[in-house]
Amino acid sequence: MSEKKISKFIIIPILLLFISVFIYSIYNIVIWYIDGKNNDKIIEETNSLILEDEEEIIDENTVNNINLNLLREKNNEVVGFIKVNGTQIEYSVVKHNNNSYYLTHSFDKSYNKYGWIFAHYANKFDGTDKNITLFGHNMRNGSMFGSLKNVLTPEWQLNEDNLRIIFITQEGKYIYQVFSTYKVLKEEYFATPSFKNDKEFLDFINTIKSRSTRNYGIEVLEDDQILTLSTCDKNNNYRVVLHAKKAYEIE
Repeated sequence: MSEKKISKFIIIPILLLFISVFIYSIYNIVIWYIDGKNNDKIIEETNSLILEDEEEIIDENTVNNINLNLLREKNNEVVGFIKVNGTQIEYSVVKHNNNSYYLTHSFDKSYNKYGWIFAHYANKFDGTDKNITLFGHNMRNGSMFGSLKNVLTPEWQLNEDNLRIIFITQEGKYIYQVFSTYKVLKEEYFATPSFKNDKEFLDFINTIKSRSTRNYGIEVLEDDQILTLSTCDKNNNYRVVLHAKKAYEIE
């Protein structure tokens, strides 16, 4: 076989491979763009269900305007609503019977790579959960939990308003006080939903407090209940994590 034929034999498959990779990449970019637009529309629709005035700011004074039952009419797996100051996090929270479904499904249960904000499948939302964990994708446009990384910055941490998280469930409307923020290698420990006894719970609290990038000076006792938020970072090798304890119910 001549050198010319050998070169052609090698180059053509390589060229076809590059073309295939290019087409696949363009396809993924288009799908990503479409999913993003669809999720933006769904976010607007869900917000319109709970806010009469789209420009209304959700805080302790307006939180009673949020009605989870209106959201549950659209998705029977709605278990709550989360608002974190100093971030874009202002979403309804859903829960499936596993921790993978809402990684690839939006609020309306349509397939979507942006996913939605969801709670750990083992959480009961009956008032007995010691650690409710919420997950969401770290989207580049800041949607879902894409802005959770803000909690690692001094600017966010030094603003006291940011440290009071609004979390609404069927049980009530609550303020949670942030007591730990950090980044950790991928693990499941921080999402532990229940504990055998008080000692195990307090050991858990001591561990996650020791990881914090700042000492918030918040005491967490054996009778407390906590809320955990988590998203991926650094190509899914790390997790950005926030912990807050239930402080008081909004009247």
